[in-house]
Amino acid sequence: MREFLVERYWPGVTAADVRGVEVQLTRMSGADATFLASTLMLADEVVFFEFQAVDDAAVLDLARRAGLPCDRLVSAERRVIDP
Repeated sequence: MREFLVERYWPGVTAADVRGVEVQLTRMSGADATFLASTLMLADEVVFFEFQAVDDAAVLDLARRAGLPCDRLVSAERRVIDP
């Protein structure tokens, strides 16, 4: 499994909008693609959605089924620094 980041430019987005998509992504996640987290940058009207998936096609399929348009999809690597 690899990690991916979807960028969505979303004019007028609210936290409630993002939560609605998160619910759908979580509900529809499966063996090929799993929703992990989102980051809302309200001032920029941008949301990043993080996924773990077998490939980018699986992410795009999950996003499509959940009603999430993808402006950009890239392979990513999450790094957590342990203090």
